[in-house]
Amino acid sequence: VNIDDPDKTSTFTTNITIANENAIADMGKSYSIINDSGTVTFRVTAKRSIIERLTNSDFKATADMENIELHDDGTAIVPIDISAVRYSSQLDIDRKKKNLELAVEDLQSNQFKITAETTGTPAEGSAVGELKVSPDVLTISGPASVVSQISKVQAVIDVSEKFSDVEDNVVPVVYDASGNTLDTSKLTFSQDTVQIKAFVQPLRRESGEEPFSVTALGAVSEQCWRYLGPAEMAVTMGDRVICGGRQYVVRRAAPFYAGGEIAYYWAILHPEETT
Repeated sequence: VNIDDPDKTSTFTTNITIANENAIADMGKSYSIINDSGTVTFRVTAKRSIIERLTNSDFKATADMENIELHDDGTAIVPIDISAVRYSSQLDIDRKKKNLELAVEDLQSNQFKITAETTGTPAEGSAVGELKVSPDVLTISGPASVVSQISKVQAVIDVSEKFSDVEDNVVPVVYDASGNTLDTSKLTFSQDTVQIKAFVQPLRRESGEEPFSVTALGAVSEQCWRYLGPAEMAVTMGDRVICGGRQYVVRRAAPFYAGGEIAYYWAILHPEETT
């Protein structure tokens, strides 16, 4: 025994790395780590001069899913291999059998229709018309106990203060039958985001009439005028429109779509003040 540099035993803890994770998916199974224990603790013996230089980061722990042992009760174990990053030949690692304990269940994959919803209120004088989602069907895979809870998949777009069409790429939200959002951390979507578009159009009364009386220019109230123009004549905010010898400023404008094509342009006009 070296009196000046005796053997010393210390305890270390390191994170467990999962190797060949697809192996369990290839079996049609999904898994979760029991007690969320993603670390392993072990003892190491070496000369004191070496052991005192070591930290947890000097060790690797690997659980190879190709070595999984499935049990009839819905659990499984995977042997954990512990190795040293340095001084490996001078260390005695207590490799007393260490296992990663898993809960295992069947993997399920279903297709769901995506419903489109809006949040917020569009600008005054505007209303949300058609909503479109692309793609409108999503394939969701994951543990059967989670996938079976899915009742609705929704894409939401914010239309706050919008007066023309708006689109966005959003992450679908998953709900159960009670309207509660589900944790998607264990789920896989056929794609991470979907495109949603809201067609925001001029507001009409419930009767279908315009909210202003119609004139040769468009529609009129004491505050503003409504302009409706041909598809080939685009108007944008800030443009000027002249009618009856009077000039108007375009405050809001957007195309109106029908069947995916521009049918006409609408605009809200304010009389331009004269000095």
